[in-house]
Amino acid sequence: MILCSCDPDCKTPAFAVFRDVKLVQWVLLKTGRRGRIDRIMPDIKGIIDTWRPALLVIENQYLPGGPEAARRFKAVSQLVAARATIAAVFAMSDIGHRLVESFAWQRSLGGAELGRDQLKRRSILKAGDIAGARSDNHKVADAINIGYWFASQNRLTRSITD
Repeated sequence: MILCSCDPDCKTPAFAVFRDVKLVQWVLLKTGRRGRIDRIMPDIKGIIDTWRPALLVIENQYLPGGPEAARRFKAVSQLVAARATIAAVFAMSDIGHRLVESFAWQRSLGGAELGRDQLKRRSILKAGDIAGARSDNHKVADAINIGYWFASQNRLTRSITD
């Protein structure tokens, strides 16, 4: 089965395509300085048309509690809008999606208690092992790790699209 994973972003969403647990492609798309996600909709459709994935696995956004939530609200709401647009392109191609909580897949790297910078370094290292080639882009690395984690967690089930 083919699945597409995504680390959504307003300016540079990253995608990774897996055939079962084997990584077959990754791509970083760029929306431009203004972050107009609609500009890359044809590129997203191109990924869909090329690979015909059965499922999109996309990272959910985390909004911390307390005063930090208010400070990050605008950025998180923009990420949610980008994620919704990406999921809509897949939905228009009759492909469902699953949200993955960041804390779930990040446990495979050692967990969020490591801190943001350490998690990014580990994500890049692990993605390089999975891909057989190093990428210094943490968005690409996260998309690869999200997809690999999901595929590994679900490879014993009959159908992850149920």
